[in-house]
Amino acid sequence: MTTKFAFTPRKGAESLFGPVRHVTNFSAHVADEFGRWVEHTPLKVLSERFGRDGSLRERDSFGEDGRFRDRAVFAYSDCGRLEARTHYDCGGQATTRYFYGYDDDGRLCEMAGYGRDGALVSRLVRSYERDGTLSRMVELRDGVETRWSLKYVADGAVAGAEGMIFIDGTLSGHLAITYDEDG
Repeated sequence: MTTKFAFTPRKGAESLFGPVRHVTNFSAHVADEFGRWVEHTPLKVLSERFGRDGSLRERDSFGEDGRFRDRAVFAYSDCGRLEARTHYDCGGQATTRYFYGYDDDGRLCEMAGYGRDGALVSRLVRSYERDGTLSRMVELRDGVETRWSLKYVADGAVAGAEGMIFIDGTLSGHLAITYDEDG
């Protein structure tokens, strides 16, 4: 049986029970037309396909006009860990490829993306406490490095995050995010 999860930082996972093989999300604009709320034509924004084991295999993204924008194809190791994600344009050409690395406990510790020319597009490195709690993340994208630290409440839910932004090694900004009990 396949279960699809939707995750919010405070509420945790909400699930669709399966087997779920295909999920499509639509978006529709709603407008007030002379005192009546009218839903306009829904447009497909995302379509996901899953393998028999419940793993995400393909994700198609669509623009606000409903046109195909991007396809991501996911590859897994024999033990079921995500190893790579490749993005393709509407012509079927690979545009970006992401690789995933794990620590000895099987936790995601690094993700690196490379463009068509092989140049690094983005990198994410995660650090964990001894108890397995995610403690820090470092993001690198377009020459901007953001160093994140996370805060938790007693039940283990994320209470907030602080990010320090560095451009060319110089502190350039600070982000503070706080979650309420609804996430």
